[in-house]
Amino acid sequence: MTPETIRFVTDGGADAPTKEAEKYKVTVVSLEVNIYDNKSKETRVLDVNEDLLPIMVADPDLKPKTSAPSGGAFLKAYEDIPEKEIISVHIFSSKSATYKNAEWAADQINNSPETYGEKHVTVYDSQTASIATWALVRRGFLSPKTDVTKIVEDIEDARKRLTFYAILQDPKYAAQKDDNFTQDIAKVLASKLKIKPTITVIDNKFHVVHQGLSKNNMVTDLIKKINNSGPLEEIGIGHFGAIDAARRAQDELSQTHSFEIPIYDIKQLISAYGGPGAIGIYTIKKKVA
Repeated sequence: MTPETIRFVTDGGADAPTKEAEKYKVTVVSLEVNIYDNKSKETRVLDVNEDLLPIMVADPDLKPKTSAPSGGAFLKAYEDIPEKEIISVHIFSSKSATYKNAEWAADQINNSPETYGEKHVTVYDSQTASIATWALVRRGFLSPKTDVTKIVEDIEDARKRLTFYAILQDPKYAAQKDDNFTQDIAKVLASKLKIKPTITVIDNKFHVVHQGLSKNNMVTDLIKKINNSGPLEEIGIGHFGAIDAARRAQDELSQTHSFEIPIYDIKQLISAYGGPGAIGIYTIKKKVA
């Protein structure tokens, strides 16, 4: 585990599990989730501790939309951390302003020694999202290395072997938004937005894996794809109101893989864009000697 002199920061798009983030003192700068209420015709900001799932289940016509944390929010987070070394790991830079805003805040710290002394922030682009980004944060704080450069190298090594899959329960949530993230999804899915797809994120780009299948068959096919993808050293499963499907995937994948496979609650990013029932699975391949 990294020394206590190094702290980690991430954003709400990483869907960080609260207890684990608290245990390892990871600061999570929340995304802003805005909800347009069809009845009042007004937009409200979701409270950081408010559960999005029952809100979306109660009103399927709601249009949640995420906004990147501001540079000021990141700057305050960095300022509040007493440790001198900070590694800040964020969702893909090409789909969100989150990385750019964190980078701006890091520049304010790194270029102002008269104000911040020897404090230094290293910002890392995970090139992925949700629990896959959290998997890279975990690689960082669980690394046995004590040097920031070496820890970031460990994170980058894992990223090169990582794949993230997401089953979007209802693509209408992505189709109805106008931000860069969903425009990119829409380009990939094109006219298939009415069909439940499985997408994957590789090097900041979306790809369709499956389409037009029932959710049960999509999970089955995804498990087969994962089991046929070669030796793996880590798998994680996230869900937004789909615990039964997540447990089924966990049970079936555990028959092939001997390591523990955790299940996480997806809170902000994929939940807002995939709708209730969305599932995410990341895998990290074993190193080739």
